[in-house]
Amino acid sequence: MNQTNSVNNQVRQSIDVDFNVMNDWSQWGGFTGSISFTNKGKSFEGWTIEFDAPFDIYEIWRGEIVSRKGNRYVIKDVSWNKDVDPDETVDFVFNARVPDKKVTTPNNYLFNQRPLNDSLAMPKPSLPSPPPSPTSISSNAISVGFEQHSPYTKYTRSAQSKDWKVLWSEDGKMNNYSMITNEIALSGEKSLKMTYPSNTQGGGGAAWQVPAQKEYYLSYWLNFDKNFDFDGPKHSGGKMPGLGGAGGLCSGGDTCNGNNGFTSRYMWRENGRAVLYLYHMGKQKWGDDFRLQGSDGSDKYFERGKWHNLVQRVQINDGNQSNGEIDIWMDKEKVLSLDNLKFVTNNKGIDTVFFNTFHGGSSSDWWPEREVYAYFDDFVVSTNASDVGL
Repeated sequence: MNQTNSVNNQVRQSIDVDFNVMNDWSQWGGFTGSISFTNKGKSFEGWTIEFDAPFDIYEIWRGEIVSRKGNRYVIKDVSWNKDVDPDETVDFVFNARVPDKKVTTPNNYLFNQRPLNDSLAMPKPSLPSPPPSPTSISSNAISVGFEQHSPYTKYTRSAQSKDWKVLWSEDGKMNNYSMITNEIALSGEKSLKMTYPSNTQGGGGAAWQVPAQKEYYLSYWLNFDKNFDFDGPKHSGGKMPGLGGAGGLCSGGDTCNGNNGFTSRYMWRENGRAVLYLYHMGKQKWGDDFRLQGSDGSDKYFERGKWHNLVQRVQINDGNQSNGEIDIWMDKEKVLSLDNLKFVTNNKGIDTVFFNTFHGGSSSDWWPEREVYAYFDDFVVSTNASDVGL
């Protein structure tokens, strides 16, 4: 079974796409197939291929499923086959289940977001945009919804710098495990997709600087995919972003000594139970867990496949006093209120959004048994409660 399409675009780029059945066991409900493309034009870096097919791909090699909506698939390169030279053929192989014991040829291809009968292989270059800055809700607010990025963009430092003032980024992890996607969004058309691969820590991290203030509100939305694995083989938990700074990002088992800052992240625990995970001067060896609870005293849980809103208000303490405060709202309900906290003793302000998400812990006892995803959208950082919907 074979299907070939070719077209030249304005830079004389041409692609042949072929679908082949390598092992047909459709009478027992499936087959092994491949889709390949041959570059008949100039070299390029990075590729995605989209198509409609009624079969259910459940294993794939030499490619990555970015999304599936109904019968519509989006497949992208893996790191080692993203650079494509002239006359080079690239393929990916998959196992799929078929309805009615029949293999159907894929159709309606797009390659790098363009139809095969149009300018195809690479999107047309756009005019350079002016240096961007985060969209402001009010004069001192920062709002980031990822709309200015193209789908499939890796959210490494270069992409982050279009939204934030980047202090540092774990670009190795962010290149492998982060991506702007249009498969799901809270508002607009795009969100940030984080991948947590099976049997490894996954996720990623970055630190984004904000003007130092005594008090900040941080709001964002997140959605765990419908198959998200909250529980590792022995331990259950994973990190999520929060505020920090005031001299550093005290975390990772550090002793918070008054000069090396604090961090106020969240964690999921067993079955998605939600907690604040706080590094402050009064903590134990690791960060302290504070359960997020409703007005009836019941624990709050993250639900798979649902958008959740997390808002934290952090007020730094004065000097050597223990008068710091944290309030947390989950899905517009106040779920935690802490006071008499000592974060630092250096009189520095909150100055960092700590984007940090992974399964753990630091050992394989925390890692997921299958690849899972979470989506982040609509970050807001402000000194005004009204900017975060309070």
